[in-house]
Amino acid sequence: MKNPIDYEVLYENAACGMITFQPDGRIVYANHTLLNWTGYDETAIKTKKFPELLHKGGNLYYHLFILPLLQMHSAVNEINLEIRTPSGSLPVLFSAVTGELREVEGKVINGIIFKIAERKKFEAELLNEKNKAKGEHENQSLVLREVAYNQSHLVRAPLASILGLISLLEENDEVNPDNKAIIKMLNISASNLDKVITNIITLSAKGQGGL
Repeated sequence: MKNPIDYEVLYENAACGMITFQPDGRIVYANHTLLNWTGYDETAIKTKKFPELLHKGGNLYYHLFILPLLQMHSAVNEINLEIRTPSGSLPVLFSAVTGELREVEGKVINGIIFKIAERKKFEAELLNEKNKAKGEHENQSLVLREVAYNQSHLVRAPLASILGLISLLEENDEVNPDNKAIIKMLNISASNLDKVITNIITLSAKGQGGL
């Protein structure tokens, strides 16, 4: 007999931020992961609108591009944003689908937020290494491959856990249609990221003669 899945614990402590808000931006739910990132508690974040969590020009970008796309296509995928945090800002990938909740009248927007701060840092490190090694192409390539290989493995460990969890959820017949849509979207985003990381590891291993 399979052990029952505690969906509340899964939702609240997921490796990604999860948020549900109304089309006017009013926040209905946010999981503990996102609360930790933003520094809000559950009561405080419900007094905010989703665009208010965004840093700098993200608020304007949301109203000009993201919201119209959600209204036209009922979904958006892997949009680069920055959310406000107690220490500044956090680069993220935002995906969302529209749906319905019994507790809320009308449509709601269910969003998933992946933290990509380490990837941004890694990209900056790559650029810095490239600028410092213009005249040393061979040595530069070796360093970059080593960094890519090591960083990709660090990212792949938690990503494998996420993909395994998604697989368990997809096999569970008790998941309602709205949650299935969120799980499917999460699976697409995580699988795409896994493919990119796999390619990086493969190319790095070839460059190093099979690390």
